Amino acid sequence: MLADHVLHHRDLFCDAIDGVLNRCPKKFRYCTLEVLKCDAEPIFCLIRGGTRGVKRNQLLNYGKFVLQRETFPGKELRSILGGFHLKKSIPTGNGEILFGHVYNAPQQRFIPSKSEYHDFPGCLYELGSTGTAAPGLHEPLVAKGLPPFFDVRDAVATWTKVPVVDNDGRYGRLLLFVPDFRARFERLTFDDETLRVNASFSKRGLSISVLASDGRKTVRKTARLRKRQSFALLPNPTSLRLFITNETGEIIDSFSEEERWTTRERVIFAGARYSEEVMGMIRQGETDVVEFKPFIRLDDKHKTGEIVKAVISFANTRGGTIFIGVSTGVHEAYSMPRRRTRVAALIERRELWLQI
Repeated sequence: MLADHVLHHRDLFCDAIDGVLNRCPKKFRYCTLEVLKCDAEPIFCLIRGGTRGVKRNQLLNYGKFVLQRETFPGKELRSILGGFHLKKSIPTGNGEILFGHVYNAPQQRFIPSKSEYHDFPGCLYELGSTGTAAPGLHEPLVAKGLPPFFDVRDAVATWTKVPVVDNDGRYGRLLLFVPDFRARFERLTFDDETLRVNASFSKRGLSISVLASDGRKTVRKTARLRKRQSFALLPNPTSLRLFITNETGEIIDSFSEEERWTTRERVIFAGARYSEEVMGMIRQGETDVVEFKPFIRLDDKHKTGEIVKAVISFANTRGGTIFIGVSTGVHEAYSMPRRRTRVAALIERRELWLQI
């Protein structure tokens, strides 16, 4: 990420962006402009650096709306940014794209790898805006011989692969994504309390930091980044954070996963499809109709006896649910009303329902 004094100085900012693009692998030294515009004003406008090779320019004209894609060498981006600051517009092969405002200091946001912007991590910069509300967000885009779109959201998400919502703050703004090819997380897997990490990097001396928690205990580890490495974690973590950092502590790539969201493909909850009913009972904690068993062993008569007693107890009263593989501290951060009662077993993160 760029320092504040660089963001606040136009020439320094352009120099820094130019330097990053010049360090990209040769086959990625191109940029792509993707825009949905209404007349000359953009509804959504994104310039991506680090594009692989020259791609065919495209234009879909729906009358009021136009979808446009152009690819150009990365070395031309500096002059485009310079002209944007002076004229509040971007020249293209199909006319200018006009903006109403140019921000003194670009707004900067770190984006991890495997995002909608790029396979590699990088920074997203917001450079300016039209200053007007996005028109016709719910109008269909249809024209003879062209693919139809339900509305502006559908067109933007299909054209740029960036999901948007009705009140998205990125409408009408110039967005610039600049990737960082120094390092990124590749495949991440978790099994038998062990996290396995595959990473790629072009610079040595980087570090990896791991944070994992099950709501009661937290594992904190830092090590030198390798292409393949493993970390012993917890039996059932509910939260996971990974960071690749350089010698100054700058975050180059990251990964985050919680029970309800993740920044990319799931790792600790991979394959889990727990229903809201199941998660509601777990969040409520142990009650007279819900019981947690962290583990069972078939060769341990005491443990199997506990299961039998619990099943008989529930069967003789008003029923209940036994969660196997869930500890008593998992529910502490949550609160949810109790749902229907059943006997359930969660074994190796797969749901098994037993009706009594």
